[in-house]
Amino acid sequence: MGRVRFGVMALLVAVIAALSAGVLSAQTISGCKIANHTKCVHKNLSHKNLSGAHLAYANLSGTNLSGANLTGADLRHANLSGANLHGAIITKTKFLGAKFGGVVSGANSGAPASLPAHFKKIAGYLIGPGANLVRASLTGVNLTGIDLHGANLRGAYLNQATLYRVNLKNAKMGPVSRTVAFTAPSLPLFGTQLVSIRLVSCGRSCAGASLNGANLTDADLSGVDLTSANLDGANAANALAIGTNFTNASMVGANFIDVDLTNANLANANIDGANFYGSTLNGVQSGGVTGSPLNLPPPWLAIGGYMVGPGAYLIGADLTRANLTGANLSGANLSGANLTGANLSGVTSGGISGAPSALPTGWELVNGYLIGPGANLSGANLSGANLTNADLTGANLSGANLTNANLTNADLTGANLSGANLSGAYLPSANLTGANTFLWSGTGLIWSNTLCPDRTNSDTNGTSPPSCIGHGF
Repeated sequence: MGRVRFGVMALLVAVIAALSAGVLSAQTISGCKIANHTKCVHKNLSHKNLSGAHLAYANLSGTNLSGANLTGADLRHANLSGANLHGAIITKTKFLGAKFGGVVSGANSGAPASLPAHFKKIAGYLIGPGANLVRASLTGVNLTGIDLHGANLRGAYLNQATLYRVNLKNAKMGPVSRTVAFTAPSLPLFGTQLVSIRLVSCGRSCAGASLNGANLTDADLSGVDLTSANLDGANAANALAIGTNFTNASMVGANFIDVDLTNANLANANIDGANFYGSTLNGVQSGGVTGSPLNLPPPWLAIGGYMVGPGAYLIGADLTRANLTGANLSGANLSGANLTGANLSGVTSGGISGAPSALPTGWELVNGYLIGPGANLSGANLSGANLTNADLTGANLSGANLTNANLTNADLTGANLSGANLSGAYLPSANLTGANTFLWSGTGLIWSNTLCPDRTNSDTNGTSPPSCIGHGF
């Protein structure tokens, strides 16, 4: 009898010891059986004491374990997909082989005995592929070498975080604008959701970055060096790329709709199928650009490897024999540009800076305008301009301001002067044969040996004093 009593007492002591040690095998807590291989999906185990629990191979997907005590618990190969581990104590917890996809963490204390492959505990977070790091506070954190493939970093505080050789393939970032310091070459960022991200302190570290298929909507890429980067299929709609270096970048099929590319460098970039509709290209550097873009903002054109349009940066450009028919070069910088043999018929200009090294025969640069046969000078301000000997045959000067302009010996055959202001214009020996002068205006014109629109001569057509008034004017 005494032996039986002793045996019962020993058993009770063992049970109490096991409970005090936190061994919770086969117990049920909040409707969840605590045992290996258990299925406990979307349960609430928040702040429960699961220290020492045997939960190997358990299915705990979507379960709330926030604030739980998991000290010494065995969660090897457990399915914790989408589980909430925020604030959980994980001292000596075994997570080897566990599924952590979408796991929420933060404020986790203690050092785990093991973690799934590619996961690390950093700054109180369980960081690795597929982790749910929404609004995580990772300011200034060193994430060197971390695999964040497929992780959700939307709204995460990554100000000045170091992402050296980080894998952000298919990761989601944004929509809150954050400052990220990428400091590694050849970043694996393909497919990454970088919505509203601001990339700074990049230096040459983004050169060669793999951003193919990345979502860069509303991102701030200003000043970033993306030399030789792969942006094929990337979506950068509404992004800022002011002064961004895209030299040698591949942008095949990329979406750059409504992007501010002011002063960006696209030299030698492949823009085949890229959509730049609505984008700002003022000051864009180019040359050696390949491929045919799907869309460019009117009136921009891709010609001879250059991006040609208002405000274009064409310093030193080789546009020899280029077909620039109808191009708009207003405000462009043509310093040192070679336009020998180029077709400038219908070219719009004004505000051009720099002197080209060569222009086609019959063309000249006057007061920021390209003056030549067939030029589009509609509305041009050529007041006081010296257009002596200018070849303006077939030019469009409708609405132009030609007050006090010197048109001595200028050829205006077939020119459109409708609505032009010619007050004080100097027209000795000018040829106005066939010119359209409908609704012209002006007083004090100087005539002398001028060929009038009706082919008469101002000096012999019977006008007094000699003029072309009544002879096409």
